[in-house]
Amino acid sequence: MNPKPSLDIETIQDLFRQSVDLFGDHPAFQIKKSGTYSVWTYKDVKEMVETVSGSFYELGIRKGDRVAIIGENRPEWGMAYFCTAISGAIAVPLDKQLTPFEIETVLHHAGVKYVVAPAGFNQALLAVMKKVTTVQAIVSMEDEADSDGILSFRTLQAMGKKSSRSYKNVRILPDDIASIIYTSGTTGKPKGVMITHGNLISQVKALYPVNNCDTTDVFLSLLPMNHLYEFTAGFLGPFFCGSRSVYIKSLLPARIMEAFQECKVTRLMGVPLLYTLLYDGVADKVELLGTLKKWLFYRSFNITRAIRGSLNLNPGRLLFSKIHEGFGGHLRQAICGGAAIDPSYTADILAAGFPFFVGYGLSETSPIVTYGDAAAMPLGSVGRAINKVDVRIKSPDKEGVGEICVKGPNVMAGYYKNPEATAQAIRNGWFHTGDLGRLDEDGYLYICGRIKDMIVTHGGKKVFPEDLEAFYSAVDDVKEMCVVSVPKGDQGEEPAALIVPMEPDVRPEGYRAKTETAIRKSIMELSKKLPDYKRLKKVIFRSKGLPKTTTMKVRRFMVREEIITGLERDKKKK
Repeated sequence: MNPKPSLDIETIQDLFRQSVDLFGDHPAFQIKKSGTYSVWTYKDVKEMVETVSGSFYELGIRKGDRVAIIGENRPEWGMAYFCTAISGAIAVPLDKQLTPFEIETVLHHAGVKYVVAPAGFNQALLAVMKKVTTVQAIVSMEDEADSDGILSFRTLQAMGKKSSRSYKNVRILPDDIASIIYTSGTTGKPKGVMITHGNLISQVKALYPVNNCDTTDVFLSLLPMNHLYEFTAGFLGPFFCGSRSVYIKSLLPARIMEAFQECKVTRLMGVPLLYTLLYDGVADKVELLGTLKKWLFYRSFNITRAIRGSLNLNPGRLLFSKIHEGFGGHLRQAICGGAAIDPSYTADILAAGFPFFVGYGLSETSPIVTYGDAAAMPLGSVGRAINKVDVRIKSPDKEGVGEICVKGPNVMAGYYKNPEATAQAIRNGWFHTGDLGRLDEDGYLYICGRIKDMIVTHGGKKVFPEDLEAFYSAVDDVKEMCVVSVPKGDQGEEPAALIVPMEPDVRPEGYRAKTETAIRKSIMELSKKLPDYKRLKKVIFRSKGLPKTTTMKVRRFMVREEIITGLERDKKKK
C-alpha cells in the first residue's frame, strides 16, 4: 500500500496532521547509534510532537513566540521544528558552527524565548543565556536529568501528557511566519529572513509532482537542516510524501557510502562540493586500474555521451553498474543546489547513468526558484521556474545578462526588524536577488554571478569571478581557487585570487615554494589567452581550505580581506 497525500494543505500544521495520520506505521526517521539503527515511525513522531507541543503551551510559548533550534541533523531536530510550527510559534534554526558571540547576537535580535539543542551545546548556551534575558530555558534533545536552566525532552513529554491544551486549538494562517532564517553571511552581516507557512507549503506543492516521491523512498540527509534547501526539499518534502529520512553521525566518505549500502538510499540532496568529492573519489579509483581497464572505462564514457546525444538513450547505468552498486544500487535521484556546479561534472554524472537534478534558489525564496532534470535541459542551465513562480531579468545588457528578479508564493515576507532592507529587496512584488543571470528563449535560467562580486575595471569593463575560476581551473596542482575584486589604486578594481595548492603525498623540502612558483607560471601562460583586463595578476596562497559556510559556499568577503592583507604584507617585504 502506497497512500498518496493531498495537495489541499496550506500550513505546516496541515502538512503534519495529514502525514502522521496517512502514513502511521511507515518509517519517518532513521539514525544509526552505537552500530544499530533507531527508527521513528510517523505514528511515533505524532505521539512525541503532540505531547511536547502540549508542554510548549504550559511553558508559556504562544503564537508568534520565537523558539531557536540548533544542532546536528537528527530526528529530534525535525520534531522540535514541528512542535514549534504547529503551535503557532516561530522557529529560528541556527547554524551549529556559530560562535557563542554569533549565537548571542541572533538570539537577542530574534527575541528567542527557548532554545532546543543537543546536550553538547548546554554549557555554551547557559553562558549565552546570562546575556540574553529573553531566553527562559534550554530544552535538551537528550533524555537527561533536568538541571538549572535546562529541561529535557523527557520532562516536556511528562508535562505535555498532563496538559489539556492541543495544538489543534491554535489557528494558523498561510501568511503567519513559520521560520526566521538567519542567512549564513557569505558577504557579511546576516539578516533574519521571515518565511511563512504559505512560502514553505508552496515549495512542497511545486516539487511533489516533479520528484514524485512516495513511501518507498529513502532520503539521506547530509546538509545542515537549518538551511532552507535541506529543510524544504530534504525534510518537509519527504515527510509530506511518507518517505524515510536517514541521518548519520559522521560525514566521512566511508560512513556516507556505508549508509547508501545499509539503508538502500534512493534520494540524495547535495551541494557541488559533495558531488565533486564523490566524483573525484571514483576517478581516483579508476586511475589505479590497469591500462586496458582504464581505457575501457573512459571509452565507455565517450560511447554513453554519443548515444545520449544522438539517440536520447542512456546506457550509463548498465555500463557503469559497479559504480551504481557502490552507491547502494537504488539511487533514483541526486539533487544539486546551493551553488552552481561545473557543467563538466554534470555531463559526466549524467553519462554514468545517474538521474541528476539541478536548481537555483535563495533563503529569501524559500528557497527554490528554478529546478529540473539536468538530462532534459541545456548543459550549464539551472532549470526553469517552478510552478507558480515567475522569473525575469532586470536591465539586461547586450548579452541578456541582468539582475534575476523573482515573484511568487515562495518570496519571503521580509527581513525581521529591517523594513528598509525589505523595501530595497522587494519592489512591486518582485524580489531582487542580487544575482546576475540570463534566460534563454525556452525559459532556462543561467547564473552568471553576484552583482556584489562582479568586478568593474577602470575602463568600465565587467568581469565575473566565476568565469575566471572556470577558466583558470585548467592550472595544475590547484585544489581550490576563489577570484574576487581588489582595489587597483585609484583606477577601479582588478581580479585577484586566493589559491589552495594540492598537497602531495610525499613532501620534499621546498615543495611548497616550488608548487607556488609553478602555479604562478601556469597562470601567466594561460592568461595570454585573455584580454588584459581579465588576467589574474595578483595571487595569494593559503595552506588550508577556503573559508566556507556549512553548505560549502565560499565566504568571498573573507577571501577578499585575506587577499588585501596578503598583498599589503607582500608590498612591505619589497
